Amino acid sequence: MAPNVPASQLKLLRFGVVGIAGFVVDSGMLTVAIALGLGPWLGRVLSYLAAATTTFALNRAWTFRGTASKSPVQQWALFLAVNWSASPSTTAPMPP
Repeated sequence: MAPNVPASQLKLLRFGVVGIAGFVVDSGMLTVAIALGLGPWLGRVLSYLAAATTTFALNRAWTFRGTASKSPVQQWALFLAVNWSASPSTTAPMPP
């Protein structure tokens, strides 16, 4: 652990770094999918799944390591369900 940094602040920093990594994966995957001719809808599904899986794995391994109580598959499914349910509130303001 970094010296003089409370654990909660370090966890918040890690969570933010993981969020940035997820954004990079999402944007990159969508760009590649569209360039391959998959279109924005299929590209968005693929980029979402890639980014959500990336952020889940990084948060589980780095941000919240040692706090897992369920199997990774159960946690991943729950993570996707919660993440997907919040999706309309984050994507609705975006133009098509």
